[in-house]
Amino acid sequence: MSFPKLKNPLLCRITVYAVLILPCVVFGWGAFFIEALHELARIAIFIVSHIALIVIIIKNVMSLMMLDILLASIRAHSRVRKHFDYPTKNGGDEVAKLIEKRLGIWGSKCKPLSREPIPSLIKYSARISWTIYNKAINKFVIIYRTELLDKSLYDATIQSAKINTEKYAGTKKRIITDKHQKKAPLSIACAPVIIASRVDEKLSQKLFDTVCKGNGTDDKAFLPCVIDVERGICVFNSEKEPYFGFGYSAKSRAYNLIKRYVFGGKLPFKNNEDKIKTNYGDESFNEETSLWALWRMLRNEEKGIKRKEKKSVKALKENEIAFEDDAVYIKIGKRTAVLPTLEENGVLTVTYPDLWSYPTTQKISKVHQKDIERRVTDFMAKKGHKIRFDKTEDEQ
Repeated sequence: MSFPKLKNPLLCRITVYAVLILPCVVFGWGAFFIEALHELARIAIFIVSHIALIVIIIKNVMSLMMLDILLASIRAHSRVRKHFDYPTKNGGDEVAKLIEKRLGIWGSKCKPLSREPIPSLIKYSARISWTIYNKAINKFVIIYRTELLDKSLYDATIQSAKINTEKYAGTKKRIITDKHQKKAPLSIACAPVIIASRVDEKLSQKLFDTVCKGNGTDDKAFLPCVIDVERGICVFNSEKEPYFGFGYSAKSRAYNLIKRYVFGGKLPFKNNEDKIKTNYGDESFNEETSLWALWRMLRNEEKGIKRKEKKSVKALKENEIAFEDDAVYIKIGKRTAVLPTLEENGVLTVTYPDLWSYPTTQKISKVHQKDIERRVTDFMAKKGHKIRFDKTEDEQ
């Protein structure tokens, strides 16, 4: 089946959920509308259909998670434009007034620092975080107005926005009751809006690449937005980071600020076809590849990983440690722990030994955890690897 295709990632995501949920709805809930069935039979069909759905999800959970992540990432990447058309025929001052009007009562006005260039408006909003990933959420919209924007003025403007943000970030205190939240970082999302009557030709040629540089981290993001009044366009990094149920990124919050207050809540995708090449994550796939071809690839990849893992575990002797396929294998007695690793900046992050992987999944005792941590540290040091264990606060 060649439908749907990856060029329609949102439709692909809807199809995945529909294929999973619809049979359960049809058989489970449909049984209650068949009068010929006994009431106990209806209840039995309802329960069995839901159990079957849970079993299918559990058996395919890794592939489903990877598929959802890939489709969400593809959709986010496919919506990136090098520029958006923007109504500027009334001049830059009117554009600034329109954005200020949209901001309305949102946030509170702050006094800018005297460092040049001085913003015409700073709006600052702070609220509590409903998750343990951040202690609080701070948002900034900073508006700058200039006649000619060149590279040096752009750099100075971004530096000015960062200094003004650092001055006010965290100044509004919020009540925090969770002990993990108290130690969590502050989420800072800043959207510096630069309204320029004209953009220097050299900067204009590489404006998209310039605004995409140094947008920050998951907890601290600066997402510059440049409005070129002369050309009637708006340029910013419009690749929103997908949300997968964990911490919401500061970049996505800054993206939402631009979408809401600069564009009035809706980005004009239809009239802007200046796309960048969509990244599908694998050279063997393109926009014409079907959802089902991607699903088969993920399933085969998952099965291949499991086969390799079982083969590596089987080859291990008692009290032996092995490092292969980006994972550490350690066998103590008849039980084996598989610890995935991730290398970043020359340091290998090892998953903390929380569960035995083979022969059955079981909780590892604290005594064995300390023993495994010591053995793995010594083993990896001999291999020439600098490592750290990815621990939660409760494990530290």
